[in-house]
Amino acid sequence: MMRFAQLLSRHRLTIAAFLTATSIPLHGIVMHAYRKELSPRFQPNSADALITEELRTGDLVLFSRKWYCYCLPMAASIRLYAYSYGCDYDHAGIIVLGDDGTPHVFELTPFGGYKLRSFEERIRHSQSTHIIVIPFIPSLLLDPTQKGNLDSYISQKTQVRTSSSIPSAMECFDCWMGLSAYYLDCMRGGRRDAQSSTFYCSNIKMIVGALSAAGYRPVLRRSKREPPVAPRFVQQLTLKAVEDRSITFAAIESPSEEVRLSVADVLMRSA
Repeated sequence: MMRFAQLLSRHRLTIAAFLTATSIPLHGIVMHAYRKELSPRFQPNSADALITEELRTGDLVLFSRKWYCYCLPMAASIRLYAYSYGCDYDHAGIIVLGDDGTPHVFELTPFGGYKLRSFEERIRHSQSTHIIVIPFIPSLLLDPTQKGNLDSYISQKTQVRTSSSIPSAMECFDCWMGLSAYYLDCMRGGRRDAQSSTFYCSNIKMIVGALSAAGYRPVLRRSKREPPVAPRFVQQLTLKAVEDRSITFAAIESPSEEVRLSVADVLMRSA
């Protein structure tokens, strides 16, 4: 028994690397089999289908994922995100309506980069304990130019994986890079360069990027009684700002035109 323990101790790094490497394809095989058994469509006239009809471009979707259903790197990413930022939700997406009105979810995944997937398929295949939709009040009203800019931005981001650009390819690891920047700043006493372009939260980076392309910039509220002020460091915001409804968005060309997150959210899944 002692010899076995010594052997494990001596080769612990090799064993950890082997388990991590094998868990990734195993997770892919399990998820593929799981998704094949599920219909990607909601039942007609179900609550999910009725909610889908009310979705608008810009609505946010928050996920609290089951970390134990993922491979080791993903599980570590999910747990570390929630622990570091004190959030109830660890992943986010933004609703984008197609030309035919079909809702899609635009999101930034830790290892797959930016993706645009059908809302129904994304919800049905999600491994989450809770999923909520937070609409904007009022809804984003995008003119053809704004809609075209948003579509172009999404098209560019979702094609990153075929790009030969190293900075573009590195966006797949934004989650880890953001967490690294967060802990490095913590070790430096919370000091951060005002010109830093590194986001702590890859979810906020995705939301801010998409809405900026549509003509809206983030605004942070100190309190309900005070007027909104531009955040000193947008890069330091996390999903906690979305959960607390402390972040709003104002039109870039008309700052007085502001949209805020609804206080009431729509529960899609609870397990």
